[in-house]
Amino acid sequence: MLDHRGLLIGWAVGIGSGTWMVASLQLKGSIFTVNLFGYSVPGYAAV
Repeated sequence: MLDHRGLLIGWAVGIGSGTWMVASLQLKGSIFTVNLFGYSVPGYAAV
């Protein structure tokens, strides 16, 4: 069974990070590139 607190926190973090990605792109695109440890990983930024 899934914990309701974990689901709520995951939903909130997903909405927040998706909104931040779109805002940082200034609504000009949908591909957000994440740079981790020297690797660039493009991904879809969604709200």
